[in-house]
Amino acid sequence: MGLAPHLVEIHEKYGPQGFVVLALTSDPKSTLEKFIKDKGITYRIGVDDKREAAQAYSGNSIPRSWLVDTEGTVVWNGHPASLTESMIEEQLKNVLDTKLRDVVPALAPAKADFEKKKFGDAWGKAQKVLANEKAPEADKADAQYVADEVTKRAETALAVVEQKVSTRQFPKAIQKLKEIALLFKGTEWEKAASGKRKTIEADPDAKKELEAQGLLEKLLAQEKGIKKAKDKKKFLSNYLTFVKKYEGTQAAAQAQARIEAINQMGD
Repeated sequence: MGLAPHLVEIHEKYGPQGFVVLALTSDPKSTLEKFIKDKGITYRIGVDDKREAAQAYSGNSIPRSWLVDTEGTVVWNGHPASLTESMIEEQLKNVLDTKLRDVVPALAPAKADFEKKKFGDAWGKAQKVLANEKAPEADKADAQYVADEVTKRAETALAVVEQKVSTRQFPKAIQKLKEIALLFKGTEWEKAASGKRKTIEADPDAKKELEAQGLLEKLLAQEKGIKKAKDKKKFLSNYLTFVKKYEGTQAAAQAQARIEAINQMGD
């Protein structure tokens, strides 16, 4: 835990922007409490005495860090000192605050919808004001502000989908498109999300990836129920068969990572 000052600095600089630092240690609680007090730790620390996180994320070197995006995908891992601000800032582009500045009373309902992530409803209310020729200029200005903020979030969400598709993370892309269709219900973005989803689901490569991911989730659930390392090693044949069948998919790569992690376990 010698990198505490580095993590404190990251936490204090990027925490207000939505970045979360979570440290894990296998040290006993008594040692941890003294460490937190002596070092002035302000970020979260959890106890992982069985090193389950290292096994789950396929990393046994200490210290080690993982950078996880807003969709739960590990986008980088390595020594904590190698985690740069540019890496963090790149991921923070996908983290947008759902709080809006104060608006005129006429736009208060739209603001309330927006802050509840009912972006479709917020968009509809803003558009009604913009379409009203008799609306005061102040109302129209705030309506345009709300509409622009909804647009910003929709475009950011769709950009995340494109990134997932480009890296063949089709299950994540489908999940995000379902979310977009729900959050932006009644808008052009709901239609765009539904259309994109149909296109992905009709693609042969995507179908294979989606099938593989579904099966992998079942294998991971089965493995999770196995507590002893020696029994996990017996389970390896299931992953080996899976990797052979779905070679070239993201799911196969994840399964291979589990194979390597299990092989590194003691008895």
